[in-house]
Amino acid sequence: MSNNLSYSQKGLSLTEQFEGLKLNAYRDCAGVWTIGYGHTGPDVHPKLTITEEQASALLLKDVGGAVAAVNNLVTVALTQNQFDALVDFVYNAGAGHLANSTLLRDLNQGHHAEAAVQFLVWDHAAGCIVPGLLKRRQAEQALFLAEEVAEKVGAQRQKEALVHHRATRHQMGAAFRPVFCLWPNSRYRETTVGRTSLQTD
Repeated sequence: MSNNLSYSQKGLSLTEQFEGLKLNAYRDCAGVWTIGYGHTGPDVHPKLTITEEQASALLLKDVGGAVAAVNNLVTVALTQNQFDALVDFVYNAGAGHLANSTLLRDLNQGHHAEAAVQFLVWDHAAGCIVPGLLKRRQAEQALFLAEEVAEKVGAQRQKEALVHHRATRHQMGAAFRPVFCLWPNSRYRETTVGRTSLQTD
């Protein structure tokens, strides 16, 4: 089974946020010439300058490869959030790294929780710790687990609401439980707490 999903605006915004916009070419941590939103390639060279519109166009073109890689490599059904998290990961780390990763193996075996843990393994580049990479992996992980977390929160809230409902019913039942009262000069009368019923002789 393969997916046929497209990158959402939420995912694109995540990529833009962590890549940052650089209109002048620079060397990244690994020494690779980079420009725009993390664009690399033979067209990037020292002193290259581009516009913001060109940077956005390059990002849309580049992210297409990551979209195709995730759709082709993942063999289990994905939610949009899971797909977006994986596309951002691939755009940053590369399709080859996903293809040979424990993350992908766990995911394709249906072990989503184990796969989510693997995002945090990828916080290095070229053997060096990159400031912000861990935050990016954490953001991808949170996005990947968004539905699961929402379901757990919803289930917990439903459980709390049920407990509250039962407690309220118990309190109401206690307030109006039948009792027998014996008054002077009266017979036994079944009454209810909160109401007074008295029959005298």
